[in-house]
Amino acid sequence: MATGLSEERLLRHLARANDCNAIEGLYAACRESLASMGSDQWSDGYPTLKHVDRDIAESQLWCFSNQDIVAVGVLNQDHDSQHEAIPWQGDYASCRYVHRLAVHPVSWGKGVGTFAMKQLELLAVGQGAKSMRLDTYSLNPSNLKFYQNLGYNRLEGEIFFPSHKAPFICFEKIL
Repeated sequence: MATGLSEERLLRHLARANDCNAIEGLYAACRESLASMGSDQWSDGYPTLKHVDRDIAESQLWCFSNQDIVAVGVLNQDHDSQHEAIPWQGDYASCRYVHRLAVHPVSWGKGVGTFAMKQLELLAVGQGAKSMRLDTYSLNPSNLKFYQNLGYNRLEGEIFFPSHKAPFICFEKIL
């Protein structure tokens, strides 16, 4: 994995079938790093190869790469039913959700996540979206700060998944 990253050199492309191994490797590295920090965020094996395959088939998984894929993110209108109880700012018809955003740990702190999110926002605007929504684990303070620094508003209400000991926090940004 190359480490001399510059966001100007990152390319964006829709994930393809031949990207599966690299994407699964990126997710595995994230799971390992999160676990080593004591986080149970993706300790249940999420995201799985089944998620990756579906995201590729539905043309909603984006890769950000130089020579290697260093970040990925899903952009779509899919959401968990628990999201329906959240007091979102925008309307559903003109929003997009971000799921499974991941940056390879060797690229953490280098602006790759910010670049990926800004690219996903541009894609959302191109699809007619007026807001971006997401949830992130409440026990991941880096993510909470990351999204707030990008201008995402923390919303009232929480999402609970049985495989986690703490809730997920919802964020939205009006584009």
